[in-house]
Amino acid sequence: MKFVVGTHHKTGSKFFSKALKTLKRLTGLRLWLDTKHNQRQLRLPEQWDCYF
Repeated sequence: MKFVVGTHHKTGSKFFSKALKTLKRLTGLRLWLDTKHNQRQLRLPEQWDCYF
């Protein structure tokens, strides 16, 4: 199952970033962090579970 997480402003981003990184460490979640926010540079990784 794939899912997308979107947040608003810094507080939501910081909270969910930390929570998802913890899930990644504990469960092996394949987390795709897009920090560029530029669709021209957006490259789909071969395997992912969560797009943040």
